[in-house]
Amino acid sequence: MFMVARLPDYFVTSPIGFPQVGFLLVYSARSKMGEPPKRGFGMGMFDTSKLGMGNMVSKMKDMGSSMTTALKTSTTGTLKASAGSSNNLAALETESKLSSRASSTNNLAALERTRDDNQNNVMPPINPVPTKSSPAPSLNSSSQDIKTDTSSPSSATTSPLTAPRELSKSALERIEETRERERKERERERKQKEEDEALLKEAHKKSKKLLGDLLADETEEEKLEAGDELEGSIEGIDLDMNELQKNTEISRALTEGADLRNYTLQVEHKLTQLERGTIVDYLNEGDSVASLYRQIISCDTVLEQLETLLNNFQKDIKNVGGEIKKLQEDCMKHQVKLNNRSNVESLLERFVSQIHIPLEMQDFLINGDVNEMYQEYLIEFNRKVSFIETQKAVEGDDHLRAVQDLDPIIRAMQDRAIAKTRAFLIAQFSSRFRDTNDVKANHRELLRFSYIYQYLFKNDPVVAEEMKTSYQESGSRLYTPYFRSILGNMNRLTYEIANKNDLIGIDDSQSINFFTGRRQIKHKASVFALGIRQKIIEELDKMDTIPIDSTEKRPYEAIFKSNLLLLLLKGTDEMMFTQDFFLEMDGSMCSNIFNRVIQMVFENLQEYVNNSYDSIAIFILIVIIDKYKVSLATRLSPLFDQLLDSAHAVLMERFFFVFDNNLSSVKNASAKDLSGVDLQPHYVTRRYAEYNASLLYLEKISQNYNDVPFVTRLNQNLGKLREEIEKFLLRLAEAKYRDWRSKTIFLMNNYDLITSVLKERNLTSPDAEQIEKLLDMKLTDYVHDELNKPFARLLNFSKTYETLAADISLENNYEDAEAKPLGRSALKEEDVKSIMEDFYTHRNAEISKIRDGIRKQFSNFQFGERILGKMIQTLLDAYTVLLKMIFRYYRDLRRSSMCTSPIQLKAEMDKFML
Repeated sequence: MFMVARLPDYFVTSPIGFPQVGFLLVYSARSKMGEPPKRGFGMGMFDTSKLGMGNMVSKMKDMGSSMTTALKTSTTGTLKASAGSSNNLAALETESKLSSRASSTNNLAALERTRDDNQNNVMPPINPVPTKSSPAPSLNSSSQDIKTDTSSPSSATTSPLTAPRELSKSALERIEETRERERKERERERKQKEEDEALLKEAHKKSKKLLGDLLADETEEEKLEAGDELEGSIEGIDLDMNELQKNTEISRALTEGADLRNYTLQVEHKLTQLERGTIVDYLNEGDSVASLYRQIISCDTVLEQLETLLNNFQKDIKNVGGEIKKLQEDCMKHQVKLNNRSNVESLLERFVSQIHIPLEMQDFLINGDVNEMYQEYLIEFNRKVSFIETQKAVEGDDHLRAVQDLDPIIRAMQDRAIAKTRAFLIAQFSSRFRDTNDVKANHRELLRFSYIYQYLFKNDPVVAEEMKTSYQESGSRLYTPYFRSILGNMNRLTYEIANKNDLIGIDDSQSINFFTGRRQIKHKASVFALGIRQKIIEELDKMDTIPIDSTEKRPYEAIFKSNLLLLLLKGTDEMMFTQDFFLEMDGSMCSNIFNRVIQMVFENLQEYVNNSYDSIAIFILIVIIDKYKVSLATRLSPLFDQLLDSAHAVLMERFFFVFDNNLSSVKNASAKDLSGVDLQPHYVTRRYAEYNASLLYLEKISQNYNDVPFVTRLNQNLGKLREEIEKFLLRLAEAKYRDWRSKTIFLMNNYDLITSVLKERNLTSPDAEQIEKLLDMKLTDYVHDELNKPFARLLNFSKTYETLAADISLENNYEDAEAKPLGRSALKEEDVKSIMEDFYTHRNAEISKIRDGIRKQFSNFQFGERILGKMIQTLLDAYTVLLKMIFRYYRDLRRSSMCTSPIQLKAEMDKFML
């Protein structure tokens, strides 16, 4: 069995690549040792300088024996540790390689002979090489110890310095033989390369078999445990074998098949030479090593002193850290004290500044004039007093002494400030409320001193209430006379009021004065029409200032709108001022100021409404009220809501009262008592037309202000009035005219007047549509009546064959078609030719005559054109029926010169248009 022991790697490598104390092969043969086989691998370290080759081999043999014994008696855990070591694995691989080369008994015998020869040739001992079991000498040991070791008597005769470096003659011969053998082996190197891998595999198998034999005498349980460990060890051996194979020298020696005995001798010889040279080098460097040792001792002393210094420095740092920590604690304490004192100082400074009343402030509030500077001091003084009151509330009866000392000063200053500001406000109210034109400017000036009233309200509510009363009295003294004079001028500047005789169905003769013979109302047409009053509706937001000395007459509605708008603007200004200055949000002050004015305005309106029969004027007043109610609602000003609501109720009631009177006047109108122009629109119809158009226009405006109840009731009454007008016109036509033609012309003129007035103003309603239907019916009857006299034969022919002609086209000349019989009622060609000739001969004269009659009978030019246009269209339709029948059934007549195309006929007749 070959064993491999690996020595430390710090030994110097030899020139041939092997370490001086490298891999040692240990052979253990069962037959030689005289003891049972032993398994296992171990590590061995020994100093080859003290052993000869014989002793070395003996030592190696003893190591192998001891390791074999240890492997046999070791447990499974020892096997794991031995197999786990990389050195043992390398030894196992080396053993496999060497055993393959030393399988012959001759090689084993040669190895034994070499061992015996080396025992006779003992090498001089050298100092042991430090190993893991025997550590290297410490650098701290003295140089004296080194000298003693090198000069000991036991090593005097064997010292390598004195012993000659000579080998025995037999050893030299063996070396020569070995070199000769190596030369021979190189020649066979190529042949052996192919056999190396096979030999390695065979050695691996033998190693596994040998290990199996070693484990044969153990129990079954130990075999199972050791088997697993052996597998790991074998794998480790494979790795070490691979590592050994990488070594160039070993691989080359094995490849060449060198004799292990000779190869071992060569290695031992080289190791011996290297060891001797190394020992000499070590001894030559002894002084340097001693000097190095002394330097190391000196450095060690310096380092020891430095360590002591650093230890002391560390202690000092610890002490400094404790002092720093203490300083930090002291700093925190001082910082807390500083913050507390700063806070106290800030609070105390703020408190002192709040309660301190400078002498300058005291003197100015007591003796100074009230102005903007006085108000600034008053604001600051009130702030200080409020702060002092707060402190009293916090501290209770035990408030600060400084506050107690200020009480007399504060009371004296407050009393004096209240007295001075009271006198100032009374003087301002009296002097600034003398002219209504300067009210806004005065309000702006007073708002600059609004804080003065707030100060009074907070410190003396009684005086503040007195100021409110004084302002209300000043405002009432200003506005009441002003609006009284304005309302007084209304009677002088207003048109005469319409009375009960100014109704739709009342005859004009009833409004003539018995003594003067003149009409009592100058602007009677305005009772039923908007006229100039439409401008009032269009300029509801415009302020029309009426001079007091004006002499121009105006409608009552215009003056009322101007006065009401002026009142609303003045009231809104006062509302905003009282809210800003007196903080009055409920409007009670403004109500007190304008109560008398509102009452006068309402009484004036009620007086006019109770005496007026002008429903258009009343409707205009309703629209004005609706408009201003919406405006005030957007301004959130409830001051005049009661006035406007009351006025709206009175006006609405009076409007329907007057409307019912007009309705009754039409219903009760007697045809015999009413005068009128022959066949022309009656004046009652004209009144109704203007009245109806005015109401529809005002209704359209009123819808913008969401006056739904009023509009709904108005539409119902307008329908009733239209029905009464229709009945009235029929009664009047029956009473005035006997023939149908005159009645029709009369009704057409009246219906046309009603629709024309509405069309001029782009107004429409269900009642207007009903009148339009009646007009179309009368127009159709009139056209047929006028055309029936000169063109009766043509119209009868058209009426008879209209259905048959509907399927005939004038574009088809029907040259190849046979004429179909028209039946028993068919006219002869001579009769058709007679109708065509009659129409061709008399059409121009008859149409001209009809046109002249239309001009005389209908005063409305546009309506006359409409009538004439309908007549011409009727003739064209009738002639087209005649022409179609001729083209289809009377083809011989088509060649007649009197057969005119419809297009030519229309162009000819258009010349007669009015």
